Amino acid sequence: MDENQEQWDLKRKKYLFVAVICFLIGSYCFINLVIGNYELVPSELETIENLIVEKKPEFKETGGKNKRRWIEFKCIDNKTTFKIAGCDYYCAKKEEILSEIKIEDTISIKILKTDLKRIDSETTCEIHSLVDKDKEYLDINCRNRKDQKDGELGYLLCSALAVMTASVFLFKKKPNIFHHIDPRVPIVIIIIILFLCFSSKVKKLLQFKFFPLFRINKLYAQIVYLFKLRLNFNDICSRGFQMGNDNFKAFQAVFSSQFLEGVQFFH
Repeated sequence: MDENQEQWDLKRKKYLFVAVICFLIGSYCFINLVIGNYELVPSELETIENLIVEKKPEFKETGGKNKRRWIEFKCIDNKTTFKIAGCDYYCAKKEEILSEIKIEDTISIKILKTDLKRIDSETTCEIHSLVDKDKEYLDINCRNRKDQKDGELGYLLCSALAVMTASVFLFKKKPNIFHHIDPRVPIVIIIIILFLCFSSKVKKLLQFKFFPLFRINKLYAQIVYLFKLRLNFNDICSRGFQMGNDNFKAFQAVFSSQFLEGVQFFH
């Protein structure tokens, strides 16, 4: 066998391995989207009241490329360090927490019921509600939307990567174009473009509201919603595309008629 062919066969196996891993991760993200694992519901939370702040909340940050930020505080007669992190930190009223919550304030918090064992122990515990003087400093609805968006983005990127790497694997002989361009280059470019188009942080930074075509991810979010609630596709379109955009109104008219037959499978 030709040496170049042997090298290509070895590369194909690597692409297949990446495709399988991405498929599994993407499937995990999609299942969590469908069953709603990215959303916290009141029944999963436990309220703890009459906690007295021992030390003012502090902002914390890790170094390095993948920086993590959070706010933490401790309470009197409780060994636990309470943290506002992740999606809760993203949606928290951070400046107000740091400036308004004082030592000896009496607060109430909500944590996951599965984290109750962490209370009054030498460990950390993430909170999902923080109330001081009848003011809520966290937003669980915003937190759920953020976590959902992150799950959607993870599913989209993993699925796209799985399809592209599997496509490369299907070439038994190395195409001429791959003699000039490494297949990893277009794959990376496409992944970056998808990330820029669908990442909520990037869209907010670049104000994509001026670019209607980037709103196509609204359709994707509504399709996931369809799996969860088994709603009629026309209802989803009417709610998902009420943005006053003529392009999407035309898109809805054409696409809904073709997609409706597939939707009936879920009824």
